[in-house]
Amino acid sequence: MASKWGVRGLRKSAALDLGRDNIWVVSLHPGGIRTPMTAGLELGEMFASQPIPRIGEADEVAKLVLYLIADAIYSTGTEFVIDGAPPSGRH
Repeated sequence: MASKWGVRGLRKSAALDLGRDNIWVVSLHPGGIRTPMTAGLELGEMFASQPIPRIGEADEVAKLVLYLIADAIYSTGTEFVIDGAPPSGRH
C-alpha cells in the first residue's frame, strides 16, 4: 500500500515539474487482470460482486493506455483506475 502512495506522490510531483515542457504524467492502476499468472485460477466468485462482474482483460488495459497516449492530451498529474469498480474496501 505504501508503494502505491509513493507512485501517487511521484506522479503529482513530476506533473508539476514537467507540465510546462509539454510532458504529461499519469499513472495507471489496474485491478484484477487476466494474465498468464492468473491462468487456471477460479476467479469468478471474487469478481461477482463488482459492478462489472468479471476479471479485466489485458486488451482493455492496452486500450486505456492507447487513449491516454493519443487523446488525453489535457490530462496530467492524475491517476486512471481500471478495476471493474470493486466494492469499497477491496482495493
